[in-house]
Amino acid sequence: KTALFDMSEGGAYVHNLFAGRVVHRPELGRETPYHKAHSVEVAGLSKIKGGDDRFYNNIIVNYDGLATYDNAAQAMGMAGNVFVKGAKASKHDKEPVVRAEFDPGIQLVEEKDGVYLRVTLEKAWTEDETRGIVTSEMLGRAVVAELPYRQPDGSLYRIEADYFGSKRDVKNPFPGPFEVTEGGRLVLKIWPVN
Repeated sequence: KTALFDMSEGGAYVHNLFAGRVVHRPELGRETPYHKAHSVEVAGLSKIKGGDDRFYNNIIVNYDGLATYDNAAQAMGMAGNVFVKGAKASKHDKEPVVRAEFDPGIQLVEEKDGVYLRVTLEKAWTEDETRGIVTSEMLGRAVVAELPYRQPDGSLYRIEADYFGSKRDVKNPFPGPFEVTEGGRLVLKIWPVN
């Protein structure tokens, strides 16, 4: 029922399929440590005001969507998101694709050889809005830690592959975890069973 419980700030959520509630909650009652880049060394303490998050190229299904961030204390980065089955876009989202009546019919099914996702996606979502490849430059810097978004080895992010490792369309990547060239009903093996 809950896809993301966000009691933090400065998060980056890219190419996800959120099929449960997204809950945003500040934490002003205590100070939380934050760390130096790729380290467990504490850089400082901060109360969590909330916000300063990035949501790019996601598919959000049902519930309140990203509207929970409408009153976030810090600026938000949102673009390229698709909202279906009643999910609501945030006022911070730049040109969201909203298809309130569209039901992707999400089902998770465990079979002998793995877990399968059954979902209906629309190719039109790439025609309704042009998205960019998400990069460290696009994500910017987290406000509290004053750090850029980088991979563990320090290299820059450039999200050019999907969940399966397939190349994304760099001119207009499909939203969500899977690079789709045709819409319709899909059956995707997302987890093998050993």
